[in-house]
Amino acid sequence: MTPPDDLDREIADALGDVDLQSIGSEEEDRQEAASGGERLWKGVVAGVHGDDVIVELGPRMQGVASLREFDEAPSVGESHEFVVRGREDELWVLSLTAAKELAAWAELTEGSHVKARVTGQNQGGLELKIGSHGAFMPASQVAIGHEADLSAFIGQTVVCEVLEIDRKRDRVVLSRRKVLEEERAAARSEAVGR
Repeated sequence: MTPPDDLDREIADALGDVDLQSIGSEEEDRQEAASGGERLWKGVVAGVHGDDVIVELGPRMQGVASLREFDEAPSVGESHEFVVRGREDELWVLSLTAAKELAAWAELTEGSHVKARVTGQNQGGLELKIGSHGAFMPASQVAIGHEADLSAFIGQTVVCEVLEIDRKRDRVVLSRRKVLEEERAAARSEAVGR
């Protein structure tokens, strides 16, 4: 008979990184992935075959991501976070880019600076995108002075400060003016300091 310490060690070696608590929720995870519930999934690169990166997501759960989503070819054993985009054959289709956007969205706070792409204009200001999330910039927050032609900003990527964020309603209010005022103040203090 194996002594208890040796048995514990043998079990730990056999399980590796498998979390026994997560095994019971594996079916829930599969259902959430299938329903398109966006969340970050931690995965370990199991191999690279052509343009496909095979990823282990958990016990008996594999996915595939495009090699084009990585800055450089990943090595086997590397950990990354992914978003599940659907299912193809027996593999979950994964996105590293969407995971980065989701992580950035989760870290967004009032007062932080963010790059946003101007996608349109409405009566009150500009419509923008932060990754895949919509945002709004009131006309009074576009520039330090009055900006007569807001349509000139469409298509540009601008650095803005987050004024308000409501994740439940997927709503963000941005200010480019605040960033411009900070830059102006920094330039003044640098000029005075010389």
